Amino acid sequence: MCVQQAEQGLQWTVETVLEDPEIRLSEQTEHEQAKTLGVFLRKLKRRAKLEPKLKDKLYHFLKMRNTFVHDFSEVPGWNLATVKGREIANEFLIELSLTAIAITALFMTVATSSAKKDFGKELFSEETEAEILMKVRVLEKVFGADARKILDGRYRKPLLAPNR
Repeated sequence: MCVQQAEQGLQWTVETVLEDPEIRLSEQTEHEQAKTLGVFLRKLKRRAKLEPKLKDKLYHFLKMRNTFVHDFSEVPGWNLATVKGREIANEFLIELSLTAIAITALFMTVATSSAKKDFGKELFSEETEAEILMKVRVLEKVFGADARKILDGRYRKPLLAPNR
């Protein structure tokens, strides 16, 4: 579930926050919209400048995700029949899950930062539950710098000027 959530967060961010105005999602077929994670990473690279460390992390996640989904026997030492093999499997799954959670949080922060930067609006306002706002602020503290770098590296201007 963590992996799927990260994929959906990345897809949503690429197709909305970093949307290329030339692409009209509503006019695409369902098949065109159902792209792979690799396709969205390539789109992300075209739509925003990514720091090498972040790009490496995203492609490492893609590799781990593909290994997990398509052939987890490729993980060296993965063997559910032995204690050592299960430890290796567990370590792999923990790393994959934590990486997925971090990617989800990063792209959630890109969305909240975009709302603030592009439109001058808080995605979650004071009228929402205090807990949600607190969590968003924690995400901003941890992932805000990377999120702002992604937004600052966009190859296009914001769709609308912020209200300042």
